[in-house]
Amino acid sequence: VFPADKQIAHRGYWTAGADENSLLAVQYAIDAGLYAAEIDVYETIDGVMVVNHDAIYKGIEITNSTYEDIVEVTDGIKSTLPRLTDFLELLTYYPAFKLIIEIKSIKHIESLINLVEQYQATHQVEFISFSRAFCDMVINCGAKYVVGYLGGDIDAKKLAEDGYAIINSSYDIYLAYPNVINEAKRYGLKVYTWTVNDANMMATLYNMGIDRIATDRPRIRK
Repeated sequence: VFPADKQIAHRGYWTAGADENSLLAVQYAIDAGLYAAEIDVYETIDGVMVVNHDAIYKGIEITNSTYEDIVEVTDGIKSTLPRLTDFLELLTYYPAFKLIIEIKSIKHIESLINLVEQYQATHQVEFISFSRAFCDMVINCGAKYVVGYLGGDIDAKKLAEDGYAIINSSYDIYLAYPNVINEAKRYGLKVYTWTVNDANMMATLYNMGIDRIATDRPRIRK
């Protein structure tokens, strides 16, 4: 079994009985003793950081709408699109737990960083993105955040030189190029992978030296 404190709940531990990217899913990850929960973040047109996997929420494009426009659309019933501040508030009660923010589309990276610092969560938040530009902006903000690029770059030396703290690729890349793992550690990088739901594959990757695994189905030793 891959140790619980090395597992990352992908979009929260939603398979325990919660919605993806919900506060409850993150709470379940905390209760299970996992290392972290990963969530997806967008910025609305009026600067509110919200948590949702897709760019469209109930038929509305998040980045081109105000927060109020989004939450009041469903047949006149106020919806429950969570804000990043809700998750940062939850972190304050669990100082050992990590929140991994996947930056989907954010216009003002400095506002995101300021929000994290407002909740004194610098040491609890890590950032990932498929956008190298977003990753670089976080690194260049001056704080020593853990940042990982999801786009498949496995040049450990270059990533380390550019200020990255982790190499974060899909697990098939590590299976094809296992030497990447030791090379990453040679340059002081942690090695993360995603999204692994098979227990045997988890064991294989653990034995290869992967540091942390993102999964929809955490394996908890009873």
